[in-house]
Amino acid sequence: MSDLTNDEGFVTGSVNNLTNYYTKTEVDALAAGSGTNALVFETKAALDVWLEEQNNVTNLKAGQNIYIKAADTPDYWWDGTGLQPLETEKVSLDGYVTDAQLTTKLTDYLRNTDKETENIDFSTYFAG
Repeated sequence: MSDLTNDEGFVTGSVNNLTNYYTKTEVDALAAGSGTNALVFETKAALDVWLEEQNNVTNLKAGQNIYIKAADTPDYWWDGTGLQPLETEKVSLDGYVTDAQLTTKLTDYLRNTDKETENIDFSTYFAG
């Protein structure tokens, strides 16, 4: 018993029954989807692990969106009994270059076009 007058609902020591508590994964998923009722996971594998917990599946609502941060993985929605892929078009980045590719091309160009710059390391000039 503590000095508080109404402390019966507070955790004051060790907890033996975690039935009414959320796991870290559940809290992260709830926080990521707060306000939108959507869930967000880093990978499909992380979602699959989360779905292994029956309590998580029970709390899903039909129509709820589940987003995967990994760009090469589709997003999903819950149809009430299982996952369905969201029918959204992934953005194609074909024809674009990465920062590393651009740095390499520019460095190679500068080295190959000017003898005075052939021994200079330009990588730090292009760092974002």
